[in-house]
Amino acid sequence: MSTTKAQVWTDQVRSTSLIDLGIILSIYLLPGLTHILPVPLYLIDPMRLLLFLTLLTTHRMNSLVLAATIPFLSTLFSGHPVFPKSILISAELSLNVMVFHWMMGKKDSLILAGVFSILSAKVFYYLLKFGFITAGLLGGVLISTPLGYQLIPLMVLLFSRLALWT
Repeated sequence: MSTTKAQVWTDQVRSTSLIDLGIILSIYLLPGLTHILPVPLYLIDPMRLLLFLTLLTTHRMNSLVLAATIPFLSTLFSGHPVFPKSILISAELSLNVMVFHWMMGKKDSLILAGVFSILSAKVFYYLLKFGFITAGLLGGVLISTPLGYQLIPLMVLLFSRLALWT
């Protein structure tokens, strides 16, 4: 009996490790892919899309650790985003994970939890960004990525869920 539990645990660790490695490699390769492809991939919010993969396939702590570290790994590997923006994105993605799991714990639907967690994290991000710009920690405009592009993770979540129902 304990061998079976140990095997299940080992399989879960292996699966989580492979997903994490894939995400880290994706973040590492993203700048190169952006230069090759005609579409700048950062516009489709790849960090959030990869984060939702972990939300649906791994445990909460793994998703939270990745949410907190992916932006910094991206800054380290590619220089994008700049460090202050990495702090903002890390906070945003971490809140996204926490709200998602909080809502799922209340037995809300996956779609509702996904949409609400993304929207609440975006509002939080822009409030923080406004504070960073006001304090002079970050330059530029408040909304630099068109809002239409920011809806892509919501659409992916909705369409992937609809595809799973059919």
